[in-house]
Amino acid sequence: MNILQTGASRFEFAIAVIVVAVLIGVAANRLQSTREAAESVAIQQLITHINVALANQAQARRIDPARAPACPRERQNPLDFVYEKPANYLGEFYAAAPAKQPAGHWWFDRALGNLTYRQEINSQIFQPRWILLKFKVKFFCPVPNLAGPSAAAGSTPVLVPD
Repeated sequence: MNILQTGASRFEFAIAVIVVAVLIGVAANRLQSTREAAESVAIQQLITHINVALANQAQARRIDPARAPACPRERQNPLDFVYEKPANYLGEFYAAAPAKQPAGHWWFDRALGNLTYRQEINSQIFQPRWILLKFKVKFFCPVPNLAGPSAAAGSTPVLVPD
């Protein structure tokens, strides 16, 4: 008796499902690491953008102090000086609880004067982990002789990690 098989057996189907599952697992791991790298680049890009905006403000004050905008204060929100706030900016809060803020978003803590970003790292499906990146406006004085009362006029505000 000669039986002609026309479809795949259950064993072949199970092997195909296992191979596809392994490929999906590898692709998901690669995608997660690529997403984390892209998020880090976006963070660095925004910090650079803020530092350029703060430097532009300081330069405008040096060129024409009468028409220039006010000098940023150390506890002031640095996003006030950029042309457009990022889409993932939540706003300003007083003593914001980091655990209640969604991952991948910026907010300004008015009580501490920090610009904070909650970044997810090595996120597993059942065990998400995250870190807080905090930044604060500091004044950098490139010329040591300006350490006197006129230091604010000659100093440049810079966003630095807190």
